Amino acid sequence: MFELQYFWIFWLVQLHIFTTCFSIYVHRSVAHRHFLISNPLGYFFRIVLWISGTLGPNWAETYTSRHRKHHATSDTKNDDQSPHHLTLKQMCQPWKADQDEVKKYCPDIQTPDDWMQKTLHEKYRFAGPWVQHLVAGILFGYLGAVLSLVLHLLTKNWLGVFIGNYAFHKFGFDYAGHKNLNDKSKNLFPIGILLGGEELHNNHHNMPYRPNYRHRWFEVDIGYVYAKIFSMLGLLTISEEKNEQPRKSLG
Repeated sequence: MFELQYFWIFWLVQLHIFTTCFSIYVHRSVAHRHFLISNPLGYFFRIVLWISGTLGPNWAETYTSRHRKHHATSDTKNDDQSPHHLTLKQMCQPWKADQDEVKKYCPDIQTPDDWMQKTLHEKYRFAGPWVQHLVAGILFGYLGAVLSLVLHLLTKNWLGVFIGNYAFHKFGFDYAGHKNLNDKSKNLFPIGILLGGEELHNNHHNMPYRPNYRHRWFEVDIGYVYAKIFSMLGLLTISEEKNEQPRKSLG
């Protein structure tokens, strides 16, 4: 029998896994270079993100150039990710790599040129989410698979942007203030678990060089907790611990 409450738990667990992998790998490691990730762990992250339907051609340069520009121009009219100058519909337009911005903001970044990139992230880019629907079907029957597919089709073009760009600058609180007067980033919640610690977005904007978004005793950054576990397993190096900028490695 299909039980809706368990499906929603399954959906939220998926959201946590996908968001956390994106936070650790794409956001903190690639864009900010907080972590040096080993190849096995990098491959794992890339498979998970393929299942989520996240990565595509030139994803590293595209995301990193836009994200570093976002930090440099946060919530000004030059910020391509600000909900204070753009509507959600405008923010959901497909991202494209601007070569001038790539040269300016991330000349050190290059999308991996390997089998996984050419096959999964390019040739079969849109096949990954079907793994989600298959798992939902195995766990909850055909109704689970159908609901998984419908939710994916309804949210695929806007959910990530709404969570990662719109909400973090519109909702929540900013008890830490802002070093940049134009910046309107918010902390959604001091306990950053569901979204991998990205809930502490105001903290991150104030100190983007810190891999740990937890700045106060009562805050939790679960993404950094996972990173520490991977570090203890020898799968990841945290730049803060070495007091140096890790070498480029996209796994």
